[in-house]
Order: sequence, then C-alpha cells, then structure tokens
Amino acid sequence: NLVDAFLGAVITVVFSVTIYLVTAQIGALYEKRFGYYLLSMILSTLCSQGMSYTFSIISTKNLRTTLILGIGGNLLNTLFSGFLLPVAEMNRFMQFIANISYVKASFESQIYAIYGFNRCDAQLNHYSSILYRMKLTEDSFQMNMTLLVMQTIFWR
Repeated sequence: NLVDAFLGAVITVVFSVTIYLVTAQIGALYEKRFGYYLLSMILSTLCSQGMSYTFSIISTKNLRTTLILGIGGNLLNTLFSGFLLPVAEMNRFMQFIANISYVKASFESQIYAIYGFNRCDAQLNHYSSILYRMKLTEDSFQMNMTLLVMQTIFWR
C-alpha cells in the first residue's frame, strides 16, 4: 500500500510538472501557486486510490463487486463534481453529495491555485473572470483543501 501510494505520488508529480510547464503558467515551480496545485493533485490521487482500496477490503470475496464499487464510487464523485451540472442547479441532497466530492474540491483547488493568489492586479481592478464566475475565494480554497486532507485521511 505504501509503495503504491509512493508510485501514485511520483506519477502525479511528473504529470503535474509537465502540465504546468507545457501550459506556460505564471510563476516558477518553486512558488506557492504550483505547490498548492501539486498538493491538490496528489491528495485527489490518494483519495481515489484509498476509496478503491476501501471498496476492495469490503468485498474481498468477489472481484466483480470490488470493480463495480471502485469504478462506481469514482464515477459518482465525478458526476457530482459540478462538471456536467452546476451544483447550484442540483436539489439539496445532490448538493450535499457534490459538496463532499473530492473531485469537486480538487478541481476548485486547482483552479484557485492557478488563477488565485493575486495573479491579477487588484490595485488596477483586474480580477480573474473564472474565479468570479465560479465564486471561488481564498476561504473556499482553504475549505476545499481541508476537505481533501480529511478525505485522504478517511479513505487511507
């Protein structure tokens, strides 16, 4: 389990560095913007692995059940992440599920890490339109990162 977590983290780091450099993001790799981006990527990878491990522990006797639960759990997290349907348009029960989705928390954390932290000059009244449209603030970023850490601990 530790080897798999380490391997998952290494692959995530290589992927994240590549994506960050290829898309020519503002700031170097040693700045906090990239650090938070990388942290949210690693935490979401560990959440996904941990959830699949938990489902495999629950249904050790039947491989098909394990596969269905693992894929289904990750699929539900993706469906309720707000990609297909905005969270504001969901009913209350679905909003609750969406608000605890690690995919949604990871996505919003990555968006804030890239476009937040004073990337735009507030003194010149320049604000990121994507943060404004998604209603992301530093408080929501901290809440999403806390949710990712808590879910990583829970699933691991």
